[in-house]
Amino acid sequence: MKNTSYVFHSTWKLAAPKAAVWQALAAQPFSWDAWWPQLSDVRDMRYIKGLSGTSFSCTWWAPTGYRLKSDVAIGKVVSDQEVILHADGDLRGSVSCRLSESNGQTKIDIDWRVETTKPWMNRLAFALRPIFVWSHHAVMRSGERGLHRHLAAKPVA
Repeated sequence: MKNTSYVFHSTWKLAAPKAAVWQALAAQPFSWDAWWPQLSDVRDMRYIKGLSGTSFSCTWWAPTGYRLKSDVAIGKVVSDQEVILHADGDLRGSVSCRLSESNGQTKIDIDWRVETTKPWMNRLAFALRPIFVWSHHAVMRSGERGLHRHLAAKPVA
């Protein structure tokens, strides 16, 4: 069965300077699973200085109850401006994150170009695609809210 492709765009708006947002995203060890409720089981972390080449495995939990496991590798990194991640596993493809700042506020534009590899998801995509799309956006909104809370709890240096 052919994999089903998805293209998603999200924009996160955070009330924090870009440097603080970048520090939260790039800090070692990664703490994304501490503030992103649907992200769990982050393991097999291989950190590379400068981030490019860093890799880890993780599990994403959808609000509707299914889970997706992926191996993630960080590709291109332009410090505090852009990062490209590559995923393989239940989701295969790439994620581009671009950061910009205006008036002390940070905007992150996140573009996903992925395909599902789970046979049941591909077989039922014709009927369940709207649920998968809704679920993706719900997970992303939750990540934005979690990062916002995480940044608000940390004093700005």
